[in-house]
Amino acid sequence: MVITELQVYIQAVKTLSIVLLAIAIAVPLRSSSWAQAQTTQQKNPTSSVVEVVGCVDRKEGRFELTNVFWWVVYYLTGRTAGLENHIGDEVTLHGLEVPSPAPSTPATSTEERRPPTLHVTSVEFMVHKSPEGVRPILGNLDTWVSYENPLYGIRLRYLATFGDAKSEYTQVQTNFAGQEPITGNSIVNVSIPRDTYPESNFVGGGFTVFVDPRIRSEGTCKQFRTFWPEHTSSMSVGRITYSRTLDVGVAMGTAGSVYYFHTFQHGLCYEFAFEFAEENGTGMDVPCSIQWVSEDNEFEVMRSVLSTVSFPNPQFKRASTEATSQQLVPSVISFEHGPILERPLIRGTPNTIGISWKTTNADYVQIRYPCSKFLYASTVQSRGYGLGKCGAETDTNLPPNGSMSLLLSNFNSKPTDLVLTIEPFLDGVGHPKESKTISISAPVHAPLLQDNAKVFKPPVPATKADTLTGCLKQIGSTNKYWLASYSGWQRVVRSDSIDLSVYVNHLVKISAVREDQAPDWIVTSLTTVSDSCE
Repeated sequence: MVITELQVYIQAVKTLSIVLLAIAIAVPLRSSSWAQAQTTQQKNPTSSVVEVVGCVDRKEGRFELTNVFWWVVYYLTGRTAGLENHIGDEVTLHGLEVPSPAPSTPATSTEERRPPTLHVTSVEFMVHKSPEGVRPILGNLDTWVSYENPLYGIRLRYLATFGDAKSEYTQVQTNFAGQEPITGNSIVNVSIPRDTYPESNFVGGGFTVFVDPRIRSEGTCKQFRTFWPEHTSSMSVGRITYSRTLDVGVAMGTAGSVYYFHTFQHGLCYEFAFEFAEENGTGMDVPCSIQWVSEDNEFEVMRSVLSTVSFPNPQFKRASTEATSQQLVPSVISFEHGPILERPLIRGTPNTIGISWKTTNADYVQIRYPCSKFLYASTVQSRGYGLGKCGAETDTNLPPNGSMSLLLSNFNSKPTDLVLTIEPFLDGVGHPKESKTISISAPVHAPLLQDNAKVFKPPVPATKADTLTGCLKQIGSTNKYWLASYSGWQRVVRSDSIDLSVYVNHLVKISAVREDQAPDWIVTSLTTVSDSCE
């Protein structure tokens, strides 16, 4: 009896395998570009009935369906009424596919590839993305965890759902100006669980509090070791005023944001760090199938926690007879560089040079240097800090005494000077008259010539325009703007030839270039897709 049942089972498996193989052979293969569009086709040489899942988008007045890579799978016609209310939403469409005409010349990019048209017969709305994002679950304030530290004079409460500091997102480093970053020595370190923002792209986070008694002035406490100038400002919660900045990063399919808040109370400098990690769309079957957490959603948690903070008198007392900062003037004692360590035998390997500095009466220093075409300076950050961005303003406040190794890549045809200026700061105020400047001659970045070798010519980075579509948002009172897409990415854009201010809160399509690895995208052309971002 057992043998008979086994034979029947084997025969059934064979039969099912044959059927599946026949189906696989019968269904025409699609181009890999459209692989994310899951379709069921009928045999028809010119058109076929399909069912497809994707994300609704609209460009130049035309509805489109995009896939996991936000490539256009179909242009949409037919029953598209109402789709304007579902831009960025996941939908299931049924309709008649009309193949696109063969191009006269081979397509060279996704922008030039013309997808087929889908004449829509029916629409099933799967996921509607709320423009408000996902509000956090805060729970009852009465159930929140209370924390008090009498030594440093601080009381606060945080969500009962916040857990132990076992998450990878609870390893935030300190961000005090003029101090080397550390991960330990926090007085509060808890994780923010994933279900704080249910059914969203949020994967986890952390909340950490540090105190640094070495910082003795409010002006220096307001500063940060590294900061994003466009996202650095002040904010008040209740009666407490904080300076704040933002640090971002991308890794392993997630985008991380760390918000830092500083306040100076009773002679002590406090830092509150909130980290939020979210899926950035990489690896999702359809990015619009999940709700994205907005910055407003993140600030709802941060404001709620910061609103519970108070500062009773601390037990910590600083015994000091030092002169006050008003009586001191910071100065640079020395600012030097060592010899350049050239590596001419290995193409692509930068030259290395060490710099060091010493100051007196300074809380921190800034090192600035002009941007030079085809000359790139970076840092071996073995000590947790490095050279900031080039230009008139930097984004890094360095220790008052320190050293670092610079990596120099000079792609010019002759040696080029890298001019570094160091300025000391005390109580958050710079003293340019006490600055010192050094000049480093960077050799041409080229390998040692061999017999019969051609003379090395420095590469000229190609400036290729990218086409981007998104909603334009103003960044404070600057001449820079956010271009935000429905897929969640954002770009900092500006233009010297187009007045972008008239397109704020418009859905636009731009051509833009990024010069010399600069963070800003330069807009070269712009067309309006819609007068609103909705």
